[in-house]
Amino acid sequence: MPRRATPPTGVASRGAPTAANRAAPASRSGVAGAPSSSLGPPPGMSDEASRSLYNRYLKARELVGESNDGVTYDKLLRTLRSQSSKIITDHKARGVEFAVVIKDNKVVLKAKPKL
Repeated sequence: MPRRATPPTGVASRGAPTAANRAAPASRSGVAGAPSSSLGPPPGMSDEASRSLYNRYLKARELVGESNDGVTYDKLLRTLRSQSSKIITDHKARGVEFAVVIKDNKVVLKAKPKL
């Protein structure tokens, strides 16, 4: 019976995760570590802007001591999309601009219609 070769450094046998392949998956844009999503950005907002907003949101939550457990890019996109649709309809706007705001030691997303 032939002897089995040992895997190269950084590669584990039988699919066990290693430090090299535990990193965040690359997004569709090819940026390593960027979150990916099956949802697109909300109307009037670019993919780059929504990813930037997500990163600012996470950093702000860390600053005020809030946990980021369960805060996913997909959840943020769902929130942005539902809020955007309502604001665009109510204000007859072409899009919505979101800002990360710390108010009373809580992180909130502030929406402003783009008219």
